[in-house]
Amino acid sequence: MRGIAVTLAFISAFTCTAAAQQCPTCETPAGPSLECPISWDGETPGLRIERQAACRASVTAGYGDSRTEKCRRTFGPPYLLVDYQVAVHSSNNGSFSASRYASGAQIKIEERINESYDRAIDIAGEYMDVGGEFRLKESKRRHMDYFLTYSTNQDTLELTVNASGHGWDLDRKRGWQDTSLIAHVLCIAPENLTDQLVAEFLKPPDRVIFQNDFPTSKHIVWAAVDHNRQCSSVATPTVTMIGSVGKESILVPKQGALEGRVCARLYDNAPTGLVGINFCEYKGGDRILLASVPLNCKN
Repeated sequence: MRGIAVTLAFISAFTCTAAAQQCPTCETPAGPSLECPISWDGETPGLRIERQAACRASVTAGYGDSRTEKCRRTFGPPYLLVDYQVAVHSSNNGSFSASRYASGAQIKIEERINESYDRAIDIAGEYMDVGGEFRLKESKRRHMDYFLTYSTNQDTLELTVNASGHGWDLDRKRGWQDTSLIAHVLCIAPENLTDQLVAEFLKPPDRVIFQNDFPTSKHIVWAAVDHNRQCSSVATPTVTMIGSVGKESILVPKQGALEGRVCARLYDNAPTGLVGINFCEYKGGDRILLASVPLNCKN
């Protein structure tokens, strides 16, 4: 399952100068999820351009009057503005103009991509997943290529509508203009990008590594801990490994152990000569110096 719970954040600034009665549709449009899923083809992110309502402005002018209203929207993470189109809903002696300019929001998109990948690469190091780290670095390069290909620094759309009343004294007519902007955006930097990267490229560690820094060899007696048992309730761990002086001993929990948890005890000579500790619980990814194990660990 891709992604972990995210905290939603406000990502796009939206303003509209129209009065409520003149521009009832100028409220911020409801956008799609900020954690839009990305699918990968190998190390290439499968990004797609989607259409999204940007803003809508409407104006009405009576006979002898001219009016102008505006609305605008700035796109920041996760969305990169690629293009836009104009939709005219209704017009009578009215006009519109649309423009696009830079507001600095694309800097935040680039920052999120870099930070998300860098965090995932750090996690790969914690998992000791060399292959996953290599794939993440390649995917980051291709992801940034997408960003540079579509980035123009013009992240804000602005729409201006104008209308004038017309006719003559005995035939007075109103003028109006009702227009929308539709944005073409690329969801390139979802808020949970790190979670998606970890789920796609990395495997959670299933190893517990003990390094014997005692001056003599020790016996590591252990058992996998499943969801029905706590470490303290394991009767007698039955798997024994010898921790040679200065060497690493790698334990791989049996399949089915919850999150790779193991319960271990140290002995001078298995199964006698307990080295001053009760049961100790460890999980996949832990790296332990034997001499640093607490004397009465029971967790």
